[in-house]
Amino acid sequence: MERNNARDRVLIINRYLQAKAKEPYRLMMLSWPSEREPHPLRDVYENAESAESQALVVAQILERLGNQSRVSILGFSFGARAVTGGLHFAAGGSVPGFSTPLLYPASNQLSNYRVALVAPAVDRNWIAQGGKHALALDRVDGLINLYNSRDPILRRFRFIDRLSSPVAAGFAGFLGAPGLETIGAPRATQPLNTSKRIEQYDCGGLIGTTHSERSYYGECPYFGKVVDHLLWNSAPIANDVNAISNHD
Repeated sequence: MERNNARDRVLIINRYLQAKAKEPYRLMMLSWPSEREPHPLRDVYENAESAESQALVVAQILERLGNQSRVSILGFSFGARAVTGGLHFAAGGSVPGFSTPLLYPASNQLSNYRVALVAPAVDRNWIAQGGKHALALDRVDGLINLYNSRDPILRRFRFIDRLSSPVAAGFAGFLGAPGLETIGAPRATQPLNTSKRIEQYDCGGLIGTTHSERSYYGECPYFGKVVDHLLWNSAPIANDVNAISNHD
């Protein structure tokens, strides 16, 4: 995505926030260079690796925010990988090959976060217990995941690693009960076994075969829940009796 296009996207998000905001807020955007490669698979590999390194930047930003009372994070596609990785690092987690020069403030100096992911290009088991970003939910008040079981791009996510054939959380939701993790049954997803702080919505029947960020914002009605969630207008997901079910 070109730099100007990325800037336009955050202005679109800001319009949605302004429409529902009940008090002033600060909006920050993190983007990074990602030149498109002519070879599609190489393009995917390089952007995935770039997003991994950006997770350290996200963690450093969260550390700098310290004990701000309400911090919300929104990530799209590979940006979601930077978000879950950043949360994992900020909680004291580590990933082989990455060093994290963070100070890790005391628990009473850390923020709690509200997180929303849109079409996340993240392995659906990474934030589960034992996953690569297993500590990502450690200080998260609630996470909303908007995915698309008809996404033509994330349907091919398994080719990013031919050994493990991962399934994208943006295609089939984050990993749920055993036996429901196959790509052949993308709608059969349930919240993480390890947490009730996650809510997932399949927008596929509403936005169709697309990986467009704009389609999620303009055509998926669940994005309204995302905006309220990020603005802290709604109750924590953990207190919501409906938080243990998925939705179409």
